[in-house]
Amino acid sequence: MYFGHVAMYTDNLKAMTDFYCGYFGGTVFYDDTYGDQHSVYIAFDQDCYLELMDRASIPPSLNKPGEEREGLTHIALNAESISRVNELTAQLEKDGYTVIWQPTDYGTDRFYESCVLDPDGNRVEICVHEDVIRRERGLA
Repeated sequence: MYFGHVAMYTDNLKAMTDFYCGYFGGTVFYDDTYGDQHSVYIAFDQDCYLELMDRASIPPSLNKPGEEREGLTHIALNAESISRVNELTAQLEKDGYTVIWQPTDYGTDRFYESCVLDPDGNRVEICVHEDVIRRERGLA
């Protein structure tokens, strides 16, 4: 088994679509309204999608932006290199997005990541897959 997609309701459909497409290379492959719901599916490099939905009858979240909580607490997107994590984090910060933590090397060959908030205040980790870290550090 593998993940098919992750879905989020938003009242900022355009800003969220622009964020995930513009910064993370997603491509909208489905955009449609049925009933009172507007859905946008965004594809990434792998066979996993992000579904963003807007429906007036959904109440706003009571969570504070970036707050850790029970349930889905973040999504993680893999970057192609350590330098890409650094560049993208710096660009997002320059563009006014909140950076929860700057790129961090946890001192192993498995974890290098930063964390930012998307337009709705959801945590997004920008990670490097362990195979890439090992290859870049000559450990493969």
